[in-house]
Amino acid sequence: MTARKQALSDLLALVESGEATGKIGPIMINYWHVETEVHALSAYTRSLDSARYLQNAMLPGWTRAVDASAPECGITVELFAPGQQPDQTVKGNDAVESRAWLIAILKALIAGEDA
Repeated sequence: MTARKQALSDLLALVESGEATGKIGPIMINYWHVETEVHALSAYTRSLDSARYLQNAMLPGWTRAVDASAPECGITVELFAPGQQPDQTVKGNDAVESRAWLIAILKALIAGEDA
């Protein structure tokens, strides 16, 4: 596993556990520009605009679908790469939509490390 993939995986675990506040910068300092770190933290803390910025900057051409039909079960954000089959997507789930979106982005970036 590359160091970048490990950092993304560590960050994903922190975001999914709800413990990423104050830890995004130190984990990603060698891999992301400061502006990207700021948007990741903002997405983690409920900014849909920052989540959109991250997707556009890091996954250009990707589209998303949101399922909030049962909010008590969380909100699911599903990302589709350009030309990707519907069964080959990445999903993030959280009670906060922007955090679910961030989780999906991180999963897509991790998957991209394997490509």
